[in-house]
Amino acid sequence: MLLLYIICQLLAVQSTRQEDCYDALQVPEDQSTVVHLFEWKWDDIAAECENYLQYTGIGAVQVSPPNEHAIFEVNGDRPWRLRYQPVSYKLESRSGTEQQFADMVKRCHKVGIRIIVDAVINHMTGANMSGQGSGGSYYNSTPFKESFSAVPYSAEDFNDEVCNRNIENYNDPWEVRNCRLVSLLDLKLSRPEVQEKIATYLNHLIDLGVAGFRIDAAKHMYPDDIERILKRLKKLNTEFFPPGKCPFIVHEVIDQGPESIKGSEYTRIGRITNFRYGLDLSAAVNHVKNFMYYENFGEGWAYWASHDVLVFIDNHDSQRGSGGEGAVLTYRNGDRYIMAVSFMLAWPYGLPRIMSSYCFKDHDGGPPSTGSPYFITKSPSFKPSGECDQASGWVCEHRWPAIKRMTFFRSAVVDQPVGNSITEDNRIAFSRGNKGFFALNNDPKQAWTRNLKTGLQPGLYCDMISGEVNGQTCTGKSAIVNKDGTTDLFLRSGEALAISSVSLVSLPPSYKHTIIFVRKETSFGQNVFLRGGNSKHTTPAGSGLKVNTDSAIPIVHIADARNEDVPFKEWRKNDATLNWHGSESFQGLYKNESALGSPLLWTTDNKLRAEFNAHNKYGDHFWMLDVMMDCSKTSGGWFEFKAITNTHEISVKQTKCTENGDAIKLPYTTENNLGLCGYVNVYDFSQLLCKFEKV
Repeated sequence: MLLLYIICQLLAVQSTRQEDCYDALQVPEDQSTVVHLFEWKWDDIAAECENYLQYTGIGAVQVSPPNEHAIFEVNGDRPWRLRYQPVSYKLESRSGTEQQFADMVKRCHKVGIRIIVDAVINHMTGANMSGQGSGGSYYNSTPFKESFSAVPYSAEDFNDEVCNRNIENYNDPWEVRNCRLVSLLDLKLSRPEVQEKIATYLNHLIDLGVAGFRIDAAKHMYPDDIERILKRLKKLNTEFFPPGKCPFIVHEVIDQGPESIKGSEYTRIGRITNFRYGLDLSAAVNHVKNFMYYENFGEGWAYWASHDVLVFIDNHDSQRGSGGEGAVLTYRNGDRYIMAVSFMLAWPYGLPRIMSSYCFKDHDGGPPSTGSPYFITKSPSFKPSGECDQASGWVCEHRWPAIKRMTFFRSAVVDQPVGNSITEDNRIAFSRGNKGFFALNNDPKQAWTRNLKTGLQPGLYCDMISGEVNGQTCTGKSAIVNKDGTTDLFLRSGEALAISSVSLVSLPPSYKHTIIFVRKETSFGQNVFLRGGNSKHTTPAGSGLKVNTDSAIPIVHIADARNEDVPFKEWRKNDATLNWHGSESFQGLYKNESALGSPLLWTTDNKLRAEFNAHNKYGDHFWMLDVMMDCSKTSGGWFEFKAITNTHEISVKQTKCTENGDAIKLPYTTENNLGLCGYVNVYDFSQLLCKFEKV
């Protein structure tokens, strides 16, 4: 009997999962990221789909409520919250007309971007208001005398007789679901006539081609009432989607634990918003919690199942201090916010949503507008970099380069499990199958150096947070995956790294990781450069700086420079060879000053200094060239070079060199330094010291 009972229970659970067709968003698996374009106009969203979103890993846009809404001012502005005070279900809002909405849906769908509508169905406007809505409809919201003629709703469609006041006790489910949420007139969703009018509104949106709905304030409605509405909905429009597909549903349910209403009450009819996720992730980044314990972040934290949740760092409520208790990171937190979003997009739990905001000074502040008297919403403007110009009032976090690139990371690893997980104090690293690797160092002071398994094939990878692949180079940081699939991780305090199969640099196998250290004590503002080349084509004369084009050796800079290392970062741009010429034709300039050769980076072995580099085991004042070098262009692996400041090194004839601690005989004598491709090469400026060690 017990076995029969268990089987029946399992079949019941399986049946429930099969019946819940609402948690599937109809997007390609590699576009499973949502962006909330909060308060954008329909025309602007259509253009954003065509000009930007289709070229990212984003597959769907959550739009602001399209229904006709109340019009009022607070502190000389029209606040965002008026969008959540419906006057009717006409598609006439400050984001645009029904025609513009329909055009947006079609244009976005044409380029592979789906639309999710924020559906406000729990209530209408605040009590004791009257006037015209954004679509010209008249309304009166006096309790017991309500008239919303454009729907139409009348007094019998509201819960006034049940509860004629605001919610006071959130531990009483009856009160939460029958009384007014901050004065908003509570609809009587148990009434079939109300259910039918709401379903008619949602079905009209389905006819126009939307993919699904965020159910605003779902916590304030009985799940059974919502389910009755959902059962009245059509399948998605076959002009846009395969036949028989249900609309995607995500319920806004704030369940942070102590209250009596639980998110699990709603997971049988769609997903729910996991507000705990952003709070817990923000707490880790802010050092209130510790990434050491995030190895099982998600269901291991007594969260709901991954397929039952929408996850996010912040939303339009929480970034204003509403929508539950606790502090979340927002766009105002800059790099810390990027760290949190990057982790969210790298970690496999839930369906992630990115917030795209506008600048606001107070809780009620509306979107950028022309101001009184019409308050027409302004369109975002863009910098040459593609980011939004915040002078236009729009933040556009989804256009931040790091966040855009992390959508590509998620696309690359979406079907891959977590593996090779490692945690330390304020640190975490993990692979995503054989497609990606992510690491994060949130230690407030020290760098993280450790050899870690990545699951990736060997090669040079560009970090997708700080930069991207540009030909055979990286515009940001890079990481080398060794033959055994490990990487020698080096992350400064507050840094993260994301590498994946799509950030692998295509280099011939003849390119080997080569490092040159030259010890040189310099004065402030002084820099060190290298000139050199293939010894076969080098005939030193006097200074040893003979120019010979044939001697140039192709290199790819991979040194992990800090943001403060501006001269180095500028001079290494388009520095594609180690040569005797000096500056190359298109090599970068710093303050209009040309490089004297390939630039070096000042490093130390002191872990407490910002200039610490994991490759430096030798001390202060070691200037470093860290590159992938084409060993096929050397003479059996050997090459020659000289270091240059305002003067170059004197001629030296090295006779005493070591390889991995053992004395070796050099293949020949020269007035330049001899280097060995694929090794760490250590020298002292104008001295005979030379060491060759394995990288």
